[in-house]
Amino acid sequence: MFRAHQQHQFFVAQRLEAELVQYAKDNPDKVTYASAGNGTTGHLAGELVKAMSNTKMVHVPYKEGAQAVTSVIGGQTDFMFYHPAVAMPQLQAGKLRALGLSSVAKSPAAPGVKPLDEQGFPGFDLTGWWAVAGPASLPPAVMQKQVQAGDKVVKSGDFQTRLAAVGIDPLVMTQPEFARFAASELEKWGGVVRLSGAQVD
Repeated sequence: MFRAHQQHQFFVAQRLEAELVQYAKDNPDKVTYASAGNGTTGHLAGELVKAMSNTKMVHVPYKEGAQAVTSVIGGQTDFMFYHPAVAMPQLQAGKLRALGLSSVAKSPAAPGVKPLDEQGFPGFDLTGWWAVAGPASLPPAVMQKQVQAGDKVVKSGDFQTRLAAVGIDPLVMTQPEFARFAASELEKWGGVVRLSGAQVD
């Protein structure tokens, strides 16, 4: 049994807007992007932006996401990718600007923010996801019960409301669908890791 939940990330900045990529092209290694650490999704998203825009930017890893957000707000770094639950209050307060979404799909939490896929980064898609899985030896009857229990939870109004509050959209996948999805994720992000040399601290 597999259940995945997609979470969009905001591409946020304090100083630069749509001209960020052009500025990076004209000024190699002058644009900096923050993350919650080496090897995190924010780090890899920045590396994907660099690869797809053919620019040179500098990664600035922090020990935690809050430090990275503070650095962007304060202008020490130029942009970062981060979760809606943390970014939204800063966007609403005018301390950050949302330049795009990391997912191909638009976010109900920010209907006015366009995906990067629509802004010159075709195919750009980064979403956080979680899956529920059982051992390969799980009896079919037990698996079916778990599937039914999972469906009941995912379809419940309370669960939907709680997820929406933190910018998460539930997505139900069958085992074959998830296997294909996981394989595509490994191929895509494995390529980014190899290209960038990113390592987890």
